[in-house]
Amino acid sequence: SVFRFLIVVLLFPFLSYLEKILVVIFKEDEGEIEDVSSIDNLQERLIEYPAVAIEQGHIAINDMAVKAEKNLNRAFEILFNYKNNVFEIIQEKESVIDKYEDLLGTFLVRINEKELDRRQNREVSKFLYALSDYERIGDHAVNLSETAKEIFEKKVEFSEATLREINVLKEAIRDIVHITVSAFVDEDIHGALNVEPLEECVDNLCDQIKLNHVMRVQNGNYSMLYGYIVNDILTNFERIADHCSNIAVAMIELESDELNSHKYLEDLKNKNSSRFIDQLEIFKQKYKL
Repeated sequence: SVFRFLIVVLLFPFLSYLEKILVVIFKEDEGEIEDVSSIDNLQERLIEYPAVAIEQGHIAINDMAVKAEKNLNRAFEILFNYKNNVFEIIQEKESVIDKYEDLLGTFLVRINEKELDRRQNREVSKFLYALSDYERIGDHAVNLSETAKEIFEKKVEFSEATLREINVLKEAIRDIVHITVSAFVDEDIHGALNVEPLEECVDNLCDQIKLNHVMRVQNGNYSMLYGYIVNDILTNFERIADHCSNIAVAMIELESDELNSHKYLEDLKNKNSSRFIDQLEIFKQKYKL
């Protein structure tokens, strides 16, 4: 004990230097740390204990949602500022997200075959509905990364007006994905209610940008390639917002044990129109072209 105490006393002044040496020797790989995956806990034996299995499935799908959001943000980062290393990371992370969908889907279906109580059945249904939408958001991140690569390789240049409009829309998409993922992870129904008004705002933005885009192309200022690329970006953005809407609708409807998204949307926009209109107006002011 005396010997150990003396060693600590002698080495204490050098702890900061030792820490730096260790950091150099054992560099942290952010990607590897992120991919320490909760799907490793989706073990077959847990199926016999639905409560435990559902909790592990919950943790795993939350991780998948966060990974999909991170990958989308990587795609946004390189859309007009291409970096090949980030492009490669996006492709790697997409493989991880696909693995989540495959293993989680099988795991959740197996749980669903067991005798579940009402709450457990609702939880499993919510996860199953959200699973494919998160996977598709990951796919759109890959699509946008490939568009970014095409812009870079073909040296496509955009006008300041086009860049400004797409960047406004990009921030709205970043916001709707973050609201959706946060609401899902935190099981926040009130947060989920904000998704549909923002999705409506995104649709309005896309329509306006498309109109502006067609006018620019018709004026002969831009090539057809430019037109196709802008259209691809807008299509991916619209689809991402749609998937966020699907997730939020499933959350809210399943909370009342009746998955009827069309009825929910009709009620939201008509019977409960004041809240929808108020939120929509807030988002319109926030995301002006």
